[in-house]
Amino acid sequence: MIAELLPLSGRRVLDAGCGDGVLLSWMRRRGAEAIGLERGVAALARAREGLGPAGLLVGRGEALPLAAASLEGVLYHNAFHHLPADAMIEALAEATRVLRPGGRLLVLEPLAEGEYFELVRPLEDETAIRALAQAALARAGDLGLEPLPELAYDQLVQRRSVEELLAALISADPSRGVRLSAARPAIERAFARLGEPAAEGKSFRQPMLALAFDRPAGPLAIDLARSPGEKQAAFALRRAVFCAEQGVSAAEEFDGRDGEAVHLLAVEGEEAIGTLRWRRLDVAGTVKLERVAVRADRRRRGVARALLAHALARIDGRGLGPVLLHAQLGAQEVYLEHGFRPEGEPFTEAGIPHRRMVRPLHPLAAQIRVLR
Repeated sequence: MIAELLPLSGRRVLDAGCGDGVLLSWMRRRGAEAIGLERGVAALARAREGLGPAGLLVGRGEALPLAAASLEGVLYHNAFHHLPADAMIEALAEATRVLRPGGRLLVLEPLAEGEYFELVRPLEDETAIRALAQAALARAGDLGLEPLPELAYDQLVQRRSVEELLAALISADPSRGVRLSAARPAIERAFARLGEPAAEGKSFRQPMLALAFDRPAGPLAIDLARSPGEKQAAFALRRAVFCAEQGVSAAEEFDGRDGEAVHLLAVEGEEAIGTLRWRRLDVAGTVKLERVAVRADRRRRGVARALLAHALARIDGRGLGPVLLHAQLGAQEVYLEHGFRPEGEPFTEAGIPHRRMVRPLHPLAAQIRVLR
């Protein structure tokens, strides 16, 4: 499935959650410049013992230690649902950031069904976290990735004995060890009941989904404004749109709250063409979205809509919401398309007619709050 969906030969590809490096080795044999990323110290040590230290990185999917546009491919094999609940959307944003235009993200995810799932369920029931992973992956398009048709297939997992099965499960996640004694009798019964005889031991069916996403070849890229230079580009754009065009005073526009806000920047080629910010208002997670600005010569091309979709995906992915904003009356339609609803009567802010709009807590954010 990987060979069919992820070009490897001559490509620089990341295996995110590479474990002990077995798949990474296979990718290298097929001609990829394959890099492994692993947060588990023990697993990474085993990978380095087998493959050497080159191209093996300590890190997490939500904070990739790689430069922007530096890869042709990113792979998550049976690993995406192991990310923290509130890090899945960030991991998708990071994959988008490090992919070159035309690059591909491939995620192979197990469903919460099938023989192997039932076999390991007494030790760890991943029904909820696997459903959350699918919900997060459904938002990849909001982050600028183009989804390909998904493919369903069966992965066969062969184990010689219950001991080998349990050793593999504990090796993948040592925290499972505390539950092992209580779960072992049920696992032993399931091992005897499920699966098919194999050359050595038994083979268990695990239904999987293959989800592939391409980074568009176009020049538009949206990401967090992290560096001082990126933030200054966002501020310069706001000065041009709000102060120069609309007559808002610099004191009103730069209200002293930029330091507490998250800033997004839309870049086309080397030029900043759009920005917005959001701020968390309270401990409950209410967010205010503000300062949506698009350069005059790039308006009516979907930039504001792309910025909003990206921002809302990342807000939802952190388990935050509801989201409120003060919309200029002429821009209400854009916000209605993204689930905002008007509240109250219009009012004047910075000399411009506005209306308060609110988007309720998104189901994805609610799921994350339960699992976090």
